[in-house]
Amino acid sequence: MPEFIKKHTPAQKVPIGQFMVPKFKFTFEFEASSDMQKLGVTRAFNRGNFSGMVSGGDELSITGVYHKATIEVDELGTVGAAATVIVIGTTSVGPRELMDFVADRPFLFAVVEERTSTVLFLGHVVNPLAR
Repeated sequence: MPEFIKKHTPAQKVPIGQFMVPKFKFTFEFEASSDMQKLGVTRAFNRGNFSGMVSGGDELSITGVYHKATIEVDELGTVGAAATVIVIGTTSVGPRELMDFVADRPFLFAVVEERTSTVLFLGHVVNPLAR
């Protein structure tokens, strides 16, 4: 895809008269677990080792991966957003101590691509109790 874009993008600025694009909004969502497993990501779905993220992480597995993306273009501009949710559940049998996680104070969040450490999304929640 990058080669296609580079090949079809003018090297010099092109003078434009009117620029007319219709308003549109597209939303796409899908569950990606089976596709990820077909691509070879299998261990995380069967007792993956998440001990670097959470204590007891060696007893967890991914149970679902959901992605949704939206883009909207109108006379005010363009807005795009995407989100991926990974659902992780326990794979062990038997009781285990549960730890509550309650985000009831301001916090920072980041979505980071692990291989390159590229920050894809960064944000903060000032008041998690506000609706």
